[in-house]
Amino acid sequence: MSDWLDGHWDVLDWVLADVQRAQLKLTGRSGMSIESILRCGILKQHRQWTYEELAFHVSDSATAAAFVRLPNGLSPTDSALQGVIGLIRGATWERISQARVQVQIVAQQPSADSLKRAEYYTGLAVRVIDQAVRRVIKGEKVAASERVVSIWIDKKLKRFRAGIEGTISMLKRVFGLDRCTWRGLEHFKAYVMSAVLAYTFKVFARLSRQTL
Repeated sequence: MSDWLDGHWDVLDWVLADVQRAQLKLTGRSGMSIESILRCGILKQHRQWTYEELAFHVSDSATAAAFVRLPNGLSPTDSALQGVIGLIRGATWERISQARVQVQIVAQQPSADSLKRAEYYTGLAVRVIDQAVRRVIKGEKVAASERVVSIWIDKKLKRFRAGIEGTISMLKRVFGLDRCTWRGLEHFKAYVMSAVLAYTFKVFARLSRQTL
């Protein structure tokens, strides 16, 4: 997570734009840098801490302090943290999350075999959709010789659905999307998208360990 942020300084410009919209100094409130503001926001959502807990850990924990990169001796209060983190818009959190996903996609270019499988399954899916339209919408009968084996397709779709439901469950149970403690529509968007970003970092960290 920290290494990725170090390699993508452009995301700080996006956060800076949000802070400047509020007509604050470039260092934010209480002397915090733009980098520290972003890292504090990510850490809060990743650990699902309250602002009080975040203030305590970045002041008391060497690990947390090292991650958020606060200047020596700086201990922002919970209200100061809430003030600056709350300036980051939902659209900015989403933009950072999408940037993280794009990097992972580029890093995992598909092999020739996977492209062939994708092409095969795409053609199969087209046939399934075509037969569904003919049978359900047009009322036509599809000959047995033309039918695609639906049991295999059904299993794949169930697994796909299970994956989606598992992601939603993780976001609710671990990343706080079963509730929203930030008030207002814009803050609601920021809360959701910052939680999604924290989840994205967690997933890609796990995938990286699996490929080692």
